[in-house]
Amino acid sequence: MRTVIVAQVEEARRLHTCPAHVFLRLHREDRFTLIFTVVGELAWGQSASARRDWERLCQPFPVLDWTREVAWHDGDLFATSEPAAS
Repeated sequence: MRTVIVAQVEEARRLHTCPAHVFLRLHREDRFTLIFTVVGELAWGQSASARRDWERLCQPFPVLDWTREVAWHDGDLFATSEPAAS
């Protein structure tokens, strides 16, 4: 999800539609959440380095509290989205 959000911010600065915009438009009815580590990564990144920009970027998305279940689910999503290491 972090990649989608960062891509959306970067493409908005360039004033044209990108795959992130298309994805979010197609999934407009879906509920997206952020895990706390992604929120931290967004604060660290250049897309929202000012705190005000960071808060505005994260505002539409509920942030999941840290639990072992959330961490496991996040790890599982990451594992299934990345190519296997050789």
